[in-house]
Amino acid sequence: MHELYWEEFQKKCCWDERINSLVRQAWARKEAKSYGQYLFNMRSLKRNKHGFKPAHIPQEKRKLGHEPLHSELFLYTHTKNHDGVTFTNEKDRQIHAAYIEKREELEAEGVEFEEDKLFYAVVGGHDKKRRLYGLGSFAKAVPNRNGKTDVSYIPKKK
Repeated sequence: MHELYWEEFQKKCCWDERINSLVRQAWARKEAKSYGQYLFNMRSLKRNKHGFKPAHIPQEKRKLGHEPLHSELFLYTHTKNHDGVTFTNEKDRQIHAAYIEKREELEAEGVEFEEDKLFYAVVGGHDKKRRLYGLGSFAKAVPNRNGKTDVSYIPKKK
């Protein structure tokens, strides 16, 4: 694989043949550093495919003035430039719309509920691999409530 990159480099650059070994050594050092950084970036993306890290929660807490709700984290991580309006895909827009619709319905009926549990119910809870759609790596911190997602039975903390 590295030979392929070296051959491509040779096609694009010219130097005196007398310093070929020096150029090869310098290229190998640069290539090793670049490739190492590339691998590090790829591993980071796998850990956090939505670009959201739980470390941002204190930042959101300062901005909002309270601990961010799951629906607020979802809105932050699934809209372009975190604008809260332009969703990254149709599924995300539908989930947010379903959440808002259900929340307004429960408020109109006068039912008390917890916002986070409502969000949990709308996204369908954890899957078999303990993933919770829309919260990225933060989902691991959310208790698994599968089997208890009917929001009519979720009392609001007072």
